[in-house]
Amino acid sequence: MEEIDSSTTWWRIDARDRIVATDDAFKRFAVENGTPDLAADLVGQSLWEHLAGIEVRHLYELLLESLRAGGRAVTYDYRCDSPTLRRYLQLTAQARPNGDVDFRSTTLEIEPRDVQPLLDAHRSAAPGLIRMCSWCKRLATPSRWIEVERAVAELGLFEADPLPGITHAVCPDCERRFMDAIGGSSR
Repeated sequence: MEEIDSSTTWWRIDARDRIVATDDAFKRFAVENGTPDLAADLVGQSLWEHLAGIEVRHLYELLLESLRAGGRAVTYDYRCDSPTLRRYLQLTAQARPNGDVDFRSTTLEIEPRDVQPLLDAHRSAAPGLIRMCSWCKRLATPSRWIEVERAVAELGLFEADPLPGITHAVCPDCERRFMDAIGGSSR
């Protein structure tokens, strides 16, 4: 598939969930965002090698099952933040007749933010993990899911050196929206 523009990336998986194609915009996005390993040739790798968190993997299993059974496109919003940017994106996934699935991610909006070291993928992490929603990038606190800036202050992470690691999860709000998008019901 041809590259659309610099705000859109594209990749395809086959019926065995192996990555069979990516566009140049996907590779540029990975390099620009400090994950050059994702810019390497991903062809032949399993999608499952690149999804963190049991909840995330489960929702992608449901997505692929729904797409391949129904043939309609599914679109949902998500975020892909960096230490200095909030990125609002939209993913559209569409099954092909042979069981392949095309994914197209479009950047909707980018906002600058104060540097958030917690989001630096290359930092050293302390033992222990903090849960981050894979879709909205909010962090789990004992009482609710909140934006990184508020969570860092509320959880006293400014005092932590090094900061805790991040584990990926799905907050209840995003799970509901995702399940609505694929036409299923929440657990």
